[in-house]
Amino acid sequence: MATASELSKIRSNPIKEGLDPFSRLFESTCADLGIVASSNAVHAVFSTAVTTVTKNLVLDLLLALQSQPAARILPSRNGHGTLLGDLSGYVTLVDSNNFDIKSAIPLVERAVNNASDVEIWNAVFDLVVRTSLKQATPPTAFEKAVFDTPLRSSSASQRGIEQTHDEVDQRILGELTGRVYYDVGGFCERYFEGKVWTNNARDIYEESRAQYTEGRWSDWPEPSLQGPFLEWFMKFQDI
Repeated sequence: MATASELSKIRSNPIKEGLDPFSRLFESTCADLGIVASSNAVHAVFSTAVTTVTKNLVLDLLLALQSQPAARILPSRNGHGTLLGDLSGYVTLVDSNNFDIKSAIPLVERAVNNASDVEIWNAVFDLVVRTSLKQATPPTAFEKAVFDTPLRSSSASQRGIEQTHDEVDQRILGELTGRVYYDVGGFCERYFEGKVWTNNARDIYEESRAQYTEGRWSDWPEPSLQGPFLEWFMKFQDI
């Protein structure tokens, strides 16, 4: 769904007659297929027409949306740039045939039924997000980690004096391999921007970053026992 800021941009940059050529193309396609205009016309076209026809319909709609001023100022749903870049990526995806053409039905329906600009752009947002989630899984943070000797024990198996940085870090790294991801598009925007905890989270991050130098936490408790560690760790919340 569009945010308040995005709604303002959408209303300031209306589509107007920008989708009229697409609407005429859709009407022509219905006529060629013998489909009567109705609320179910889009589903009928996608169920009846060959893939090439529906693919061209979707491409023409996406290209028409790309030409809209709003597409150039609305933020990307993938975390970088603008929605124009998202649409460009989807055009490439459609052209490669590596997609489910029916995933575009909600967007086509809104365009054909003269929905409001807000409804149309929300459909674009949804399409981009759903397609992005299906197309790529973020890389794991430790997928390239190499261990000379297989680690059979876990970090929990070490006690007291054995819990040195070198020993524990290697075991934790092994346990996290394949389970932690980085460069997840839109993560910070979704969970940390414009929230009631945004400023507090930023302060905690800045304070904790200052304590991490040369690959080590400067105030890490020694020995690394549970009690001293929890006491040290909980201090970050008091910033």
